[in-house]
Amino acid sequence: MLAGLGIISLIVGSGRRFYDTRAYSDIYVTISKEMVAKEQSRESSISKIAARASLLTEFVEFLENSMPRILESIMGVVGVLIIILGLNLTVFWTCIGLFVLMVAIYLLSGKLNYRFNEGYNNEIENQVTALTSQDLGIIHKHFKAITLWNIRLSDLETWNYAAIWLGIIAVLAYTPIVVIGSGAINYGLVFSILMYVFQYTESLLMLPFFIQQTIRLQEISVRLQN
Repeated sequence: MLAGLGIISLIVGSGRRFYDTRAYSDIYVTISKEMVAKEQSRESSISKIAARASLLTEFVEFLENSMPRILESIMGVVGVLIIILGLNLTVFWTCIGLFVLMVAIYLLSGKLNYRFNEGYNNEIENQVTALTSQDLGIIHKHFKAITLWNIRLSDLETWNYAAIWLGIIAVLAYTPIVVIGSGAINYGLVFSILMYVFQYTESLLMLPFFIQQTIRLQEISVRLQN
């Protein structure tokens, strides 16, 4: 039965990948053509059109490659939470609290993250113009600006990451204390709950990367529509 499930998973997974590549390639060709025609009708610069074509590629790749991983992480988080709920209610609510903390962090930093991505993408749209310039000062200024926006995005993500990890450390330290304090003398149970919490935090740590990607793609989507 296990081998049968593995074969079914292989067939479905391979079939999905064969289909996805072709489907998203058709989507990319269609919307790229529409985007170029729209920008040409506005008499946009070649630099802007080239940059938006590149950003469009990033958008389609997110849908093809990252979206399945996002769904996988969400199912992993929900599945492990259900198991933890059946083992210890207090630990379950502690894990929910960690999720709420992560959401609050990105709600607070979301606008700043969006603005940094907007500044970065503005520079990308000017890249062809800067590179065709004969002025080395303009070229240096352009790459310096891109670097600064990248640093700002990285610093913001580092602060968010550090705050989330503090929450994870608190949950991991609190879990055995709660389970043992509840009167559990079965240390196999304590170890089992702790392992599920580890698995939960591992799945949860994937979500900030996807949230950051989603914010970036939200800015790209608004940019392509304007």
